[in-house]
Amino acid sequence: MKKASIILLFVLTLSTVASAHLKPKQIAGKWKYEISLYNAQLEGWFVFTLKKGELEGENIQSDGIVSRLTEIKVNKKNETLCFNAIRENDVPIEYILIVNHKKFRGKGWINEVSFEIAGNKITIQ
Repeated sequence: MKKASIILLFVLTLSTVASAHLKPKQIAGKWKYEISLYNAQLEGWFVFTLKKGELEGENIQSDGIVSRLTEIKVNKKNETLCFNAIRENDVPIEYILIVNHKKFRGKGWINEVSFEIAGNKITIQ
């Protein structure tokens, strides 16, 4: 009986560890964000959809401007989400976000200038 309990505990631990990694389906949905700049706060939404196992997305700024998200990559091991926002007539913005359940924090880069970003998931796809 004791041996069976130890084996069950081991299996449960392994399944918990294996399921703890970030998956694309956890990203799918609408995420509200806030960007902290030295002189302003900006808000908007990232909307991620899962199509044929791949993430697609768009960035909707609070002023209504919409940008396509490209090169969306989920790093399961370190729980990060990386992507670019392609802006019309401007350079792309690169993002690296650390996702923790339904919240994220991270950085964005425009050329060599970086900024802080944080947000949370508001809807699930």
